[in-house]
Amino acid sequence: TSSTHGIFEGYIVGNEIGAAITWNDMGTKTLEQYVDEYVRWLRLTNTLVKSVWSNARVYASFDHDWTADKGADYMGFRNIDVLEALNEVARLQGNFDWNITWHPYPENIFDPQTWNDSNSIDSFDTKYITFKNLQILPQYISQERFLYNGKQRSIILSEQGFTSSDNSEWNQKLQAAAYAYAFY
Repeated sequence: TSSTHGIFEGYIVGNEIGAAITWNDMGTKTLEQYVDEYVRWLRLTNTLVKSVWSNARVYASFDHDWTADKGADYMGFRNIDVLEALNEVARLQGNFDWNITWHPYPENIFDPQTWNDSNSIDSFDTKYITFKNLQILPQYISQERFLYNGKQRSIILSEQGFTSSDNSEWNQKLQAAAYAYAFY
């Protein structure tokens, strides 16, 4: 592998996998069927990319929902359930070093004031993991059952943003404040 022109080191497999049909387009399945198939994708990608670049990482993509029920119209699963099932299937079939990418949008994606997210609390039982309570995710996956070779899995934030209902100067200032809040 030559790094003359750069190297791709991170590979995201699917998109917002808790949204099984809406964003990851895998059809109607039970959680068990869905995760079993997804782990195969993740493992295959991991094997292929590491055969070329051993430092590459594969990531499972999640949106901001944590314990919130996605509902029948959204056609998906709670992210906490997908993460738990993914970890269990991967461990039972021979663990490997998969990682997590998170999309910490505000609870209401049209309101940039994530610091007001009332359902994003400092608890593993939170409905959402947003920038307000982002510490929950690394705390959760630092539990022994999630470690790989004694180390915590990598987390990256691959998609985030702060949308407003209009383009007024006030809302632009709120969006700027939200980016500063997220940064700090």
